[in-house]
Amino acid sequence: MTSPSCWPIRDPDALAGAVVAGQLDDALGALIDAINLRTHAIARHRRDTALARLAIGARVRFANTAKPQYLRGATGEIHELYEDLVVVCLDQPLGKFRSGHVRVSPELLEGLDDS
Repeated sequence: MTSPSCWPIRDPDALAGAVVAGQLDDALGALIDAINLRTHAIARHRRDTALARLAIGARVRFANTAKPQYLRGATGEIHELYEDLVVVCLDQPLGKFRSGHVRVSPELLEGLDDS
């Protein structure tokens, strides 16, 4: 087996091909762990960046990637901010959100200018 350090990092197709071909089976667990760590770090950065642009009382709109789909384009006001979630009070209660309060990931919200 070829050592993982011999594979060109700048060529992800070659690395993926080596994984598929079984050439990196001895290092597969370490690769999975590294990919998971990196994926979580990227997701955390996206959440933190999205959260940093929001504030309690800010007007927001649900992005076109929000689920359930009937939330897409819905507007409301931020009532609470947590480490990973935002609580939005909808302008109009929708679907299963009869109270009008929705807990959502900050990446699914777009700020609205009230000017």
